Amino acid sequence: MFTGRLLLHRHWVRSLAAFIFLTLLAGSDVGSVQKAALERMGQVVDWSNRHILYPQGNSLRALALSQRDPRAYWNYLRLSQAAEERNARLDSSRPMRPVRVVREHADWSAALGAAGTAPNMFPAKYSFNVNATPSCTSDYAVFAINVAPSGTQANIAAFNNLYSGAGAAPTCSTPIAASPAGATEAGTTVTIKTSSAHGYTVNETVTVAGAGVAGYNGTWLVTSVPTTTTFTYTTAAGLAASGGGTASGPTVAWAFEAGTTRLRSSPIISLDGTKVAFVSGSNPAIFYVLTPGAAPGPSGTVTAPATPAAAQLASVTLTTGADSDSSPFVDYYNDIAYVGTNNGRVFKITGVFTGTPTLAGAPWPLLAGATTLTGPVIDFNTGNLFVGSANGNLYGFNPATGAAIASSPLAVGSGRADGGITDSPVVDVTNGLLYVATGDNAAIGGHALETNAIVVQASTSSFATVQVATIGTTEVAPIHAGAFNAAYFSGSANGIGTTSAWYFYVCGVNAAVNTRPFLYRVGFTGTPPVMNTTVDATSVQLSTNNGEVCSPLTEFQNGVDRLFLGLLTSAQVEFFDISTTTTPTRGGTGAVAPVAEAGGTSGIIVDNVSAAAQASSIYFTTQANSANCGTHRCAVKLTQGGLQ
Repeated sequence: MFTGRLLLHRHWVRSLAAFIFLTLLAGSDVGSVQKAALERMGQVVDWSNRHILYPQGNSLRALALSQRDPRAYWNYLRLSQAAEERNARLDSSRPMRPVRVVREHADWSAALGAAGTAPNMFPAKYSFNVNATPSCTSDYAVFAINVAPSGTQANIAAFNNLYSGAGAAPTCSTPIAASPAGATEAGTTVTIKTSSAHGYTVNETVTVAGAGVAGYNGTWLVTSVPTTTTFTYTTAAGLAASGGGTASGPTVAWAFEAGTTRLRSSPIISLDGTKVAFVSGSNPAIFYVLTPGAAPGPSGTVTAPATPAAAQLASVTLTTGADSDSSPFVDYYNDIAYVGTNNGRVFKITGVFTGTPTLAGAPWPLLAGATTLTGPVIDFNTGNLFVGSANGNLYGFNPATGAAIASSPLAVGSGRADGGITDSPVVDVTNGLLYVATGDNAAIGGHALETNAIVVQASTSSFATVQVATIGTTEVAPIHAGAFNAAYFSGSANGIGTTSAWYFYVCGVNAAVNTRPFLYRVGFTGTPPVMNTTVDATSVQLSTNNGEVCSPLTEFQNGVDRLFLGLLTSAQVEFFDISTTTTPTRGGTGAVAPVAEAGGTSGIIVDNVSAAAQASSIYFTTQANSANCGTHRCAVKLTQGGLQ
């Protein structure tokens, strides 16, 4: 009975949160199309979700911030879904999803051609309705491709039919019909031609049914894709004629040759999922907004991309500077995007998704040192904008006036080879704190110049007071953004108390063990949380490769609190169980080996807490050519640690 009351309370709070969120939205500047979309609660997961955080998401303070940023509400949904999942596991009277052994292969790998998403950049995912079963047709993942586009190579592509692939019966499957009626056969290989819309990729499994010869029906592996309109499958028994069947794997929703240069940063998606914004790698950089569904409609494949029509692609050229490390950050309610360039300018673009993209005038662009900038992040509590730089400085601005905040810039890194700030600041809006890291520190917080790799905690209102923790030796590798455990977000995890169980995880290098990569964690004390100046005694060696670089870290709680990361030299992706205060468990229950991924991974995004088969997944791209994709780079989906 007590559990029932708690469940009722959680659902009531969720309804109240939705009511507050949508009521506030009605008075915002967002257009009517996006308002209508939010009434069914769509959700965007992109690079920014892990850089602007709303801990204690069910507090009135956090919910009130949803009037300024929908990420606050999405964060609340994630926390409440994770809490319900955890409570179901603790309550034997309630149905519980089984935990399966982790699979040691990808659910699917889809070829992206000569490149993938750039290192430390992220794909983006759109879920049509967070309160409904994940959609096979409307949910999609989009990948910006770090290669110059051509008639045979897209530089941006999206896939739907996501919840499919190897392993257990998928939620999504796409009916197909092979043609012509006959097929050519050479030994054990048969090529069946299909319509170009199917977009088969290497490593998909294809189930053939209804063939004239019963022995030819079955499930086969796509081993090569000679053109966009054929696939090849093999079996030792030999194959023959074509027939109807089911494709198991993603479908290319659309693919475009957008502009003339590669895309070196992460894309962002509109609230209604109909538009995608991204920045070119040209000099000067160009900010694009793509509407794939506008006439002439979605089309193209990765190897035969469509050229966007005028109605599909809006753009605005930044006045100066290329962009190699700055993903655009969107303020949804005001329909504004911010992006940095390699010559230290931060630009503001208005009318992003509901108007005409336009560069803002004075005081824009803001000058943040003549150096390569990270993606900017807006703190929706103070209104301040934060951006890191290759010179090691952290900059804070008041966007309304263009003036620097107190004690800005803050010298975090030395500015040497590994002494820059590589990734955007991680901003905790609820507690008014931010976190950045560098591989070669400046003289800060009692640390001498160029002595250590460090993590820094600072206030979002002023840089006057900072906490500094050492995470390894200096000038060995760039340090990418870390991630918090679930306890930091919720105030507790699996019954563990507050504050003392909160951790920030980051990949550093251990000088005492031949500068090998280690997973460190930094603890907290007090309220608001004050970061400790030393790392926790618990650490895990990640590989035996000296100076190996880790991808940015991604955390997600789905029954178990998990941490995901890629290792670039080891060429693998792995996860840790960080549910307790003990040493993080590599691979979780059963200590399953990491999954091999060519060249390691890009940044990793995580989608759903869902009971639907293959609908709780992680997405990334490989950083080298993979046999799984016909010696091309791959877009990859893995189930979250095998939990379904």
